[in-house]
Amino acid sequence: MGRWVVESSDIGGLVGRIFDPARTEPLVIVSPASDTRRPRVSVEELESLLPPMAELAELATMQASQRLTDATDPAFHCYGGSIRVILPGAARSDHWRRHRLFTIYPGDDTRAACQAVADFAAAPVSRPQTVVGPSEPRTGWRPDQLEKLTVLMRTLEAEPEAPSPAAAPKPGPSVVPKPGPPAPKPGPRTTTTPADSPAAAPAAPAPVVAKPGPRPVPKPGPRLTAPAEVSPSASVAAEAPAVAPVPAGPSLDDLTKLLNAQSKRITESVTRAIGEYLGDMLGDNREDVARERSRADAAEQELDALQRRLDQVLEQASSRERERPTVFADPEQQLRWEVEQEWLMGTPEHERGTLQRYTVTEQFLKGLDAPIVPRAKTVQIIVDVIAGRVWERRETHQFDDAARGGKQRVRDDGAVAWRTYVKAASPGAPRLLWWQLPDGSVELDHVGHHDDLI
Repeated sequence: MGRWVVESSDIGGLVGRIFDPARTEPLVIVSPASDTRRPRVSVEELESLLPPMAELAELATMQASQRLTDATDPAFHCYGGSIRVILPGAARSDHWRRHRLFTIYPGDDTRAACQAVADFAAAPVSRPQTVVGPSEPRTGWRPDQLEKLTVLMRTLEAEPEAPSPAAAPKPGPSVVPKPGPPAPKPGPRTTTTPADSPAAAPAAPAPVVAKPGPRPVPKPGPRLTAPAEVSPSASVAAEAPAVAPVPAGPSLDDLTKLLNAQSKRITESVTRAIGEYLGDMLGDNREDVARERSRADAAEQELDALQRRLDQVLEQASSRERERPTVFADPEQQLRWEVEQEWLMGTPEHERGTLQRYTVTEQFLKGLDAPIVPRAKTVQIIVDVIAGRVWERRETHQFDDAARGGKQRVRDDGAVAWRTYVKAASPGAPRLLWWQLPDGSVELDHVGHHDDLI
């Protein structure tokens, strides 16, 4: 695994490495926080958790973070103590969700944050690249686009035809002309005509329909002179020149070549016209569109991170507001007073009903003082338990006699064990254990680390 400290003067090399097509492993970038000027996690610990071939770049200063922001699109920015995992095959138009940004705040569990980064970097191949394209489907053509397409169609319809010196047939169905007078057969031609017939004139050649293969050209035979008693009209006919031989029509191969050339010309014309019109409609700002879409995605990402942070701050503020003052020296009396205040202030009067009787063990009271246990939230959960609504409001399950599976724990007096979440997705997330007794009462037995009592 490669690791290096990136100064502001080295940002060019880092950017080149980000978009290097030869890079086949994830590149993890760690930025310094604005308040401490140092990363919010231990870089050494993060390095030990990353896959062996992953690369780790630590931005040395705030100026280096700013220069990275100036040199790249928002999908690759990294600042404020955050960590960015850039997967192989990065492109400037990538969606920001592909190269995940991990935002870390003061007080967060740095070990858990490092593990989350390492887990994301461990299997980059399993996450396909985001296809670059419009974020929403197009709803139809705009009026100006329709007008341009109309002009395009008119242009194609008025496309001039290429001149043909031999009056070659146009592509399309061929028309066979009506049969005319039969053409003279090859050989000697008689000039004698009846006396009452009009003067013989050279017969016009009949139209010829092309047949496969060349047609032999007829050779004129020897001319015969009429006898002396032939009529004058016959003499005139005898002196007329012989009928010219009928030229051979174009072959099937010639027609095929001509049709192919014509089709190619039309195809090239249509392709060129469509390309010009579509280019005019779309413009040459594809890169600008991709860049603006990337900026919008980055803004969405920052908004999402800020919303999560706001929710966290509001939850902490709510917990602090719910902290009750100490009014009793006895721990159990103090807890019962806090439970009563929470129930009265947090439950509308028409929903209060009747609370179940409950008892508290000594180890439960000790667990309330553990740093891992949020007291105000634990008091809220106690109210849900004794009000009988914990199964609807909290993630609750039976407490088994084995770590994986087994039977629900049952005491000799018939009480059954239940467990509910106090926190989730945190190291040693605390749990609250209570016993549901046959008479309907509750015994609060333990609150503390997830692995306690297992």
